[in-house]
Amino acid sequence: MRRILSVAAVILALCMVLSLAACGGNKSGSTADSAKAAETEVTGEAALLKTYLESDAVQKQKESAAESLKDRMDVDFTADGTTMVVTYTLKQEFLDASFPNGMTDETKEKVKASMEEYLNGQEETMKPMIDELKKLGMSDPTVRIEVLGPDGTDYGAKTF
Repeated sequence: MRRILSVAAVILALCMVLSLAACGGNKSGSTADSAKAAETEVTGEAALLKTYLESDAVQKQKESAAESLKDRMDVDFTADGTTMVVTYTLKQEFLDASFPNGMTDETKEKVKASMEEYLNGQEETMKPMIDELKKLGMSDPTVRIEVLGPDGTDYGAKTF
C-alpha cells in the first residue's frame, strides 16, 4: 500500500505544480495567438484552449514537468474541445522499482482504486487551472486528469 501511495504522491506534487504554474498566466489576445487560432480548423472556445496549450508559457510548464518527472512518468497536455486533458503515463522502470514483484492484476486494481480516490480529492487543486482558462475567455472550461500505465492501462481519470 505504501508504494501505491507513493505513486499517488508523485501525481499530487505534479498537479500542485501545474495549478500554481497556471496562476502565472498567459497573456491572451496577442497577434501571434490570434494567428495560431486562425490557422486551425478549431473555432470558438476550443480554439482558445488549443492556442493556450500551444503557447510558450504552457510549453515551458510542460518541459519543466517532463524534466522533474523524467524517471517516473511522461506528461502531456492536449485539448478535447473545451477540456484541457493532462495525461500522465507512468514509466515501466518506475513501476518496476515501485513494485519489484511485478504488477499483478490485483496490484493494478489497488493502484487504480487509490488513484481514483486521490483524484476525487483534487477539486481545489484544479481550481486555479480552471480559473486561468476562464481568464482566457472560456465560459465553462474543464480539466481532465488521466493516469495511464506504459501499456495503456487506465489507472484513473477525473474531469474537474
